[in-house]
Amino acid sequence: MTFCYKFLDLPKVPEELVRIAYSNINEKIIIKNNQNKDWETKSQLKFTVNGVEKQNVAFIQYDLDNAVLEWMKPNIISEGYTDIRISRSTSGDGKLPHTDNTRDYVLIYMLEPGGKRPETVFYREKGYDLIRERSVKISNYDVVEEVDRVYIPPHHWCILNTRIIHSVENIESHRVSFQLGSTDYRNYKGQ
Repeated sequence: MTFCYKFLDLPKVPEELVRIAYSNINEKIIIKNNQNKDWETKSQLKFTVNGVEKQNVAFIQYDLDNAVLEWMKPNIISEGYTDIRISRSTSGDGKLPHTDNTRDYVLIYMLEPGGKRPETVFYREKGYDLIRERSVKISNYDVVEEVDRVYIPPHHWCILNTRIIHSVENIESHRVSFQLGSTDYRNYKGQ
């Protein structure tokens, strides 16, 4: 089944666990793996929209406290997850079109959307299939055509197909979300 995104009716994250997760950001408990190794480099990347150069937004991944993980596992994801974390964006003009590096799907629970109405936009690169390999990066919007877009409101669960090239546009402030990666969307509860 191919989809760009879909919303799931899953339980809201309890406020106490949200507070704990924010403390992980405030304490700068950054995940110690390759996903964050080059976040400063990623935030220096540029992309071009209609001939105008833009600044890429990087997403920094933070470890979660065991209390948060222990709630997520039985309530949100059954098995087969690649990562469970909280993510916070740096500042910039948007996230350049890409596919993710370590996961095929991500279930997002938005805490701060990053402005009035930032949207995740899905693209097909001209001359290529919709579903792509991991780690594709597009620095020029002239080679992609939009296929769908979604605004993810706070405190809603939404699956994104991260093997479809996607970007995040209209980011005006920090974007903060829980993210649960998987290689199979059926691992998420509510399917």
